[in-house]
Amino acid sequence: MSDQQNNTRPALKLVKSAGKHVALNMIPGYPLYGAVKCFREAAAPGAAVIADLAKRMPQKRTGKGVRTWNQAMEARPADALPLRDIERLNTRAKQIFMAAGFFGLCVNLGNLINQKWIGVFSCGLFMLVCLMQMFKFELRLRQMETGPRNPDRFLMSAGEFLRSRGFVKHVLNPRLEWK
Repeated sequence: MSDQQNNTRPALKLVKSAGKHVALNMIPGYPLYGAVKCFREAAAPGAAVIADLAKRMPQKRTGKGVRTWNQAMEARPADALPLRDIERLNTRAKQIFMAAGFFGLCVNLGNLINQKWIGVFSCGLFMLVCLMQMFKFELRLRQMETGPRNPDRFLMSAGEFLRSRGFVKHVLNPRLEWK
């Protein structure tokens, strides 16, 4: 009789434990709390490793990375690409991301018409990445255009570019002129 009772006790514990979890998961918001708690427990060791590595790493940059055109030209290594080639590569990369973004827009419209909401969301994210890349390359091109005109002024920041007049026109300009 005692063997039978000992065998049923672990099963009873399992049933009580499962019943407790089912009851807790019926409370509104508890599954979210449980997920956050598990995430914290899983992420804690990784965060400790990252913090330890950050302490060991020497500090490279102490101040802002804002430079004037003259400072940027002085800091260029002797074997760096010519500015003309850098401009051409940035223009080509911007055009590639514009084409990819247009393709994503077409696919997104197809998903929208067919009411495929996951496709709309994923293509929307893809278009957002393409737009950010277009912004990055256009900012570089604008810095290369305006820098030589005012070599002692600081180069244009992303915030200044966003506040400038017609920045949408500049970002969406494919720069197809032949040079």
